[in-house]
Amino acid sequence: MDLDFLKQTLKTRMTEARYQHTLSVADEALVLAQSFGFSAEDGNRLYLAALLHDITKSLSSEEHIALADVLAVPLTKDDIASPPVLHAITGAALAKHDFPDLVDDGILAAIRWHTTGKADMTLFEKLLYLADYIEPTRTAPICLARRRAFYHDLATRSDKVETLNIHLLAISEDTRSHIIAQNRPVHPLTDEIIHALKQELKH
Repeated sequence: MDLDFLKQTLKTRMTEARYQHTLSVADEALVLAQSFGFSAEDGNRLYLAALLHDITKSLSSEEHIALADVLAVPLTKDDIASPPVLHAITGAALAKHDFPDLVDDGILAAIRWHTTGKADMTLFEKLLYLADYIEPTRTAPICLARRRAFYHDLATRSDKVETLNIHLLAISEDTRSHIIAQNRPVHPLTDEIIHALKQELKH
């Protein structure tokens, strides 16, 4: 399956706005892959992960739960209590089911963790997490501010990985504050990534 065919397939499963976001995340991911010295092959893998990251975003909570049951994907009580994270879980499972010849474990893991994050994320996973937040079609002031700050620091600081971790921590804390402001439960993995990034930045 070539990428043009995949994009057309994805377009039929998403709203136009979601599809444009998806393409923007994929372009952003490719820029980040190049910035962090990925090979062409790994850059293409990250691009593919970005194309697939929101494949089930349009589903309702009930549809996510039903799909998880069909694909034999376990959901925890914390997952079910946090509906916005469900598409990362079902999306990874559906990508594996629908596109087995395109995806590998690294791609699936990046899709799986792109919403909550987790401790001990790989650089590959971190870059999709970042790309999803700072891609330029996001118009929320906080997203635009994080984008500007990240690229400024990436250009002016010598340690790229430390720069990445600093901004991922800020993004994760933004997310946590936003969830609390909406009176929704914070998924434990959000707290996990915040703690893990703080520990990484101490070293």
